[in-house]
Amino acid sequence: MIHNPKNAKFWVWWQGGWVKIKLTPGQKVACEHYERTDEGNSFECCEYEHTGESVTIKATAGGSDCDGHVENRYDAECPLSDLAKMTCMDGMSVPDWQDVKESRRDEFAELMNY
Repeated sequence: MIHNPKNAKFWVWWQGGWVKIKLTPGQKVACEHYERTDEGNSFECCEYEHTGESVTIKATAGGSDCDGHVENRYDAECPLSDLAKMTCMDGMSVPDWQDVKESRRDEFAELMNY
């Protein structure tokens, strides 16, 4: 018997609203946002990938200002069966992401040996 993984369909909050993402097995999609601020810039990038049995997310957010560069990274995974497991306060069903890896970098804190 040939195993054909199903498509992944799920909702994410992006830039102030709900967005539905549909991925076929092996497919990747990225959402990116960049903007200038009064003190520098900020950015956010999320990459979703359908791995066959789950969906992974690699998210990066950060920016730069007079204190230097700050960056947060977050990697998580959700089995296909859990893509609508969690319920938000507004009733939207969303993935139950399981943390894989998380990191933070603060250029100013590094310079101060924190």
